[in-house]
Parts: sequence; C-alpha cells; structure tokens
Amino acid sequence: MMQPPQLIVCDVDGTLLTSDFTVLPATRDALLRAHEAGTQIALASGRPPVGLQRVADRAGLPRDGMVLFGWNGSCLIDAMTGQTLWSKTIENDLYAELVNHARRFPVSPLVPHAAHVYTESPDAYMISVETGENGTEAVQVADITRIPVPVHKLMFSGPPEQLREVADELAAPFADRLEFAFSFSFCFEATALGVNKGTALLDHCGRSGIAVERTVAFGDNQNDVDLLRVAGLGIAMGNAVGQAKEAADEVTADNNSNGIAQALERWFPA
Repeated sequence: MMQPPQLIVCDVDGTLLTSDFTVLPATRDALLRAHEAGTQIALASGRPPVGLQRVADRAGLPRDGMVLFGWNGSCLIDAMTGQTLWSKTIENDLYAELVNHARRFPVSPLVPHAAHVYTESPDAYMISVETGENGTEAVQVADITRIPVPVHKLMFSGPPEQLREVADELAAPFADRLEFAFSFSFCFEATALGVNKGTALLDHCGRSGIAVERTVAFGDNQNDVDLLRVAGLGIAMGNAVGQAKEAADEVTADNNSNGIAQALERWFPA
C-alpha cells in the first residue's frame, strides 16, 4: 500500500456523484477526512469551472486548497479564488474545420464558456442537462464557428447509440491534431492536442511540487483513461466503462455504493 496520498483527484459524473447527481454522505466525509489530514483535493471533469465550483459547494467540500481540472483538463483553476493557473484552447481555424466537418453527422455542436453554452439549436440533445447541472445558460447563435470566445472544449451531443456509431468517423481526420473522448454516452468531446485529465495532473504536480506517485485518481469514463494511467494509483469505479477499468490499477465499488469512500478507508478511516 502506498503512503497516504498528497493529492486525490476525483472525476465528477459517474464517480463523485451518484446517478441522481448527489454526493453520498460517506463519500463526502471520507474526502473531508483526507482534506483535514492535509491531502489536496481536485475535481477533474468535462464540466466548466463554474460547474465544478457548484459541485464542490453542493457537496459540502471546502474550496480552500482545492484545484479544478475543467473542460477535461484544458484549464487548471484555483477553486477558492477562481484564478486560472493554466489553460489551453483549440486553435480557431482547427475548431472551425472540425465544426464544419461535423455537420455531415447527426450531432449537435456545443461550446461551453464561462457561464454560457453556445449552440445553434436550443433543442440540442441533452443541452438542458448541461445547463441545469452547471448553472449555465444556453446562448443560441446562427453560426457556432463565429462565437467571440476562446474554445477550450467542443462538445458533440446526440442519442447514445447514434453518437457511438459516428464518433470514430467524426474524429478520424483530426486524430493527430486533437484529443477526443466520451464524457457521457450522449456527449463526445474534443480538446486541444495533448490536453486531457492526465496531462493536467502532470502539469499540476509539476507546479505544486506534488510527487505523481503520491496521487490517487478516481474515474469511470473514457475521458478518465489518461488520468487513471498517470496517477500513482488509478482507481476505476465499479460502474466504469471497460477502457477505464483496464487503465486503472484497481476497481472499487460503484458511484452509488460509496466507491470512493471504500477506497480511501485504508488511509483515512472513519
């Protein structure tokens, strides 16, 4: 068993949160014990920073000392101050090329930025979940390639079976220029090349002096694979997809059964 971790990184949806988007008391208490023992807590998600701050507050987790890996690791944010520690966006020309290519497929392009989600259709698949959970607002535009904001992450939403069928073909021409991953079955996402939760972890460790081998990460989906591989101890949830379980060092109980709390018990017993 490794020494107590210096850093615990938790994915949010399907990991920290239950299926009804709540944090179980035992999971919250385990993270609070870790925090009180001096371990830093980070939330790593495809969600925007404002959505991650909302999750921390709703869960009763202290923001002091917390770091947020937002938009699949395309930015690092100090949870207390909201200060951006690092960020990487998709180049404008590449972004426009991807959007125009994606118009061939039955998907809806969405761009989250600050407290907004830009969309060409107010009826885009599952956009109400994206805005409702993060406390953001949908902004309809005529041409999403012309929005006046930097693009950290481009999302494609659609019915899960349909999206799974087209994801590989959608991403193929850009495989050597962008990163792609599913965050939900209904959401396929692109970030800048070399940007993912794993590289965000390495960047944060380098900046803060935390030893990578003293980190523990929890995740459940395709966009957690790099994080689980990079962390000193990668722990997949019992409900995780096969790729995440294969990337992890071990598997804990599912997100509805206090999987995080069970795994942390070895260092931070109740």
